[in-house]
Amino acid sequence: MIVDRTTFKLVHNLSVTMEPFSPLQRQPIGKLIRQSAFGRKKDTIMKILKWGVITTAIAVIIASGGGYVYLRSTIPDYNRSLVHSGIDQEVEIIRDSFGMAHIQAANDTDAYFAMGYCQAQDRIFQMDLARRAGNGRLAEILGPSLVKVDKLYRILGRLVPLDDWYAKISPQSRAAIDAYADGVNAFLASGNTALPVEFTILGYRPDPWRAADTLAVMLYMGWSQNYAFKTELLHAAIAEKVGPRMAAELFLDYPAGAPAIIPPGENPMAGTAMEYLEAMQLAGSLLGVAGGASNGWVVAPQRSENGGALFANDPHLGLTAPSIWYEGHLTTPNMNVSGAMVAGIPFVIAGANEHVAWGVTNSHYDDADFYIEKLNPENPLTYRYEGRWETMRTVTETIGVKDAVPDDFTIRLTRHGAIIDDISRHDPRPDHALPCAGPRPTFPWS
Repeated sequence: MIVDRTTFKLVHNLSVTMEPFSPLQRQPIGKLIRQSAFGRKKDTIMKILKWGVITTAIAVIIASGGGYVYLRSTIPDYNRSLVHSGIDQEVEIIRDSFGMAHIQAANDTDAYFAMGYCQAQDRIFQMDLARRAGNGRLAEILGPSLVKVDKLYRILGRLVPLDDWYAKISPQSRAAIDAYADGVNAFLASGNTALPVEFTILGYRPDPWRAADTLAVMLYMGWSQNYAFKTELLHAAIAEKVGPRMAAELFLDYPAGAPAIIPPGENPMAGTAMEYLEAMQLAGSLLGVAGGASNGWVVAPQRSENGGALFANDPHLGLTAPSIWYEGHLTTPNMNVSGAMVAGIPFVIAGANEHVAWGVTNSHYDDADFYIEKLNPENPLTYRYEGRWETMRTVTETIGVKDAVPDDFTIRLTRHGAIIDDISRHDPRPDHALPCAGPRPTFPWS
């Protein structure tokens, strides 16, 4: 009976809706049909919009959750043990509340291995960029705009090749950076943590770390802080733009009547200086190493509250995220040292041990000069030296370029150094190409 009453009510309601219209309510049947069709279409659109919004919201939630899980996977796991054949005895790494690594090892080699592992855990992308700068390999991942930076550091690297540099350092230093490289590679091979998101965005994986890569980071840091090098280039660029008389108002003038190697009025660095300055600025803006002055000071024991000497050091390098500096603490039977390092280098640059504290400042002195080579107009691979023509040594370099063909160029070396205008010689823009004959600047380094 309940079913019957329900059916009745439904039929009754239906009969009400089907009652004839009063004269005032009468409408053409065609209009009714159109309105009815429009209503159904509107309902369909609203349903589509509703489900579209729901679907989009679900997709955003899933994507956000997946992104969060992925980003969480790139955070280093500090609470785990690692078994590796690269160390002789057990090493303990303690992370304090700031994330600073305190390494306790039975020997120096194991300590440097652990430092390589820790730095790679925290800074592997920053380390990879720095070594790529020093090795002239940024264009491989960042494209054609970095080719001139790569050329700059390929040329500078030829003054003292990294492999030659490695052979000249002390056995203790070689052992330290070898162990450090093994530690970096242990992290890369461990698979315990996903690589930082920057590698995914740029679409590449870092190569194994070599001992020479640590020297490449040192090379980049050293050249970025060579102010005499940049000052000479800046003077030449300004003189090219405004003339030597106005340029002399900004720089110390050369004493009148003093011996001059370059004839008055000549600016052999014209056209080259700006190319070099732009390349160095581009590298500095990418890696954030550029700085200004630097300083350090001490307070004598008799002037301090506890009777101990106070030491402060401010290198004035740029503020970056992540920082240029990497704080660490290494303890072995032979050393107990803590302080600031540069990511990619295992040595404490500014820090302290039980006996002494030290820091580093940049002295703005004239430690760089350029030679002007006179090239043979009939053979641009020979240059004038002590009244005779000497043949240059040449090295062909290939720079890989992301999404473009590789760039081949030749570095020319004289007994004074590398001819530096080769940074623009192979630039595809014709207004930046320099003629082969005539005086060419070279830069020495020993």
